[in-house]
Amino acid sequence: MTPVCGGIHDGDVTLKEDGDVTGIVDGTIVIEPGLRTRISGIVKGGVVVGKDADVLISGIVKGGVRNDGGSVTITGLVSD
Repeated sequence: MTPVCGGIHDGDVTLKEDGDVTGIVDGTIVIEPGLRTRISGIVKGGVVVGKDADVLISGIVKGGVRNDGGSVTITGLVSD
């Protein structure tokens, strides 16, 4: 997959294409419906997973995960 969010991002990020999140997001990540995404970075907000999205979280999410009808696999750390 293509990196779609690397480096450091201040604020929320909405993903509109398949890919990897490897950086630090100082906000919430919103994953649009139907996307395939791997999160191995650090998310200081939460993650919102759209309908039919397929998400692997192997990184750190500090704000919890809201699943709106997708598939979520967590091998990393998630806290609220």
